[in-house]
Amino acid sequence: MAQKDEGELTVATLADVAARSGYSVMTTSRVLSGKGYASPKTREAVLAAARELGYVPNDVARSLRNSRTSSVALIISDIENSFYATIARSAEEALRPAGYRLFVASSDEDADRELEALRGAREMRAAGVLITPTPRNHQALQALSNDGVPLVQLDRIVEGLEAPAVVLDNAGAAQTAVEYLADHGHRRIAVVTGPHETTTGIERAQGALRAAEQLKFARDMTLVEAPSYLHEGSVDAVREALAWNPTAILAGNNIVLEACLAVFTESHVRVPDDVSLISFDDVPWMRWVTSPITAVRQPVQAMTEAAVHTLLGAFNETHTGPSSPVRFRADLVERESVARV
Repeated sequence: MAQKDEGELTVATLADVAARSGYSVMTTSRVLSGKGYASPKTREAVLAAARELGYVPNDVARSLRNSRTSSVALIISDIENSFYATIARSAEEALRPAGYRLFVASSDEDADRELEALRGAREMRAAGVLITPTPRNHQALQALSNDGVPLVQLDRIVEGLEAPAVVLDNAGAAQTAVEYLADHGHRRIAVVTGPHETTTGIERAQGALRAAEQLKFARDMTLVEAPSYLHEGSVDAVREALAWNPTAILAGNNIVLEACLAVFTESHVRVPDDVSLISFDDVPWMRWVTSPITAVRQPVQAMTEAAVHTLLGAFNETHTGPSSPVRFRADLVERESVARV
């Protein structure tokens, strides 16, 4: 994949390969198509440029619709996150009866790695792609969809991408969590979300703020934006939130929750005696800690099955194209991590 000077990631074209190799577009086309003569030196230079740029010939892309394999690519954000492991297992179970195999790649929240995974999906002629996308690869994702590869977004949405999406009602879930804290007397609430360039990050922040505004304590709430949903950035964000001396923290996902517990341990903070805690995502270990964690439970399996159903519909041409995102509601699971003020 090529990269523009201003940092915008884009799909390499024939002209990009020609410019990189130093040969004309006509010569480059001759080498890449295998039609006509080119010297060994010329051929080596052009092919090297194509590899460096991740170039996929248009005729290969066009053939994907008519010669797809029985493989589906799942590109997730963090393979070490148990939330995405549940997505992978649910997708595999939903695809198997339809005769499709699942291949999994992790972007680690990195746009360049996501591009590599998308290129891999092209090269293996995947029948379709399920993706929890980073926000930066709109052009490459749209190009893949335009080339006839069905694409379904899961958990997150790339704004403006013409592809169906299955996600959580993030704002509604965050609003419910803050209202629960308010019912227990909390007003000084820190909300630690992922980056606001992701729909999960911004929508959860918006929902929390909406609840505070409606209950007239928005000035008492603070929003802390972690640079990523990975552990290191989350730890820094939690330290920032804790320095504000909140009575309660809403963790934007289970990785942020892990960061909360790590920071609380090093700071000798007790849950819920010193700080109350609610987290998005309900993973099994949350009920086994000393003070079991109250959680916003996402219907992960149902969401994944809906995304797979949408993808299979596209294979069978029963899906009519992008529509409004399908949004699922979350449940609040009450445990012991929220104290009354």
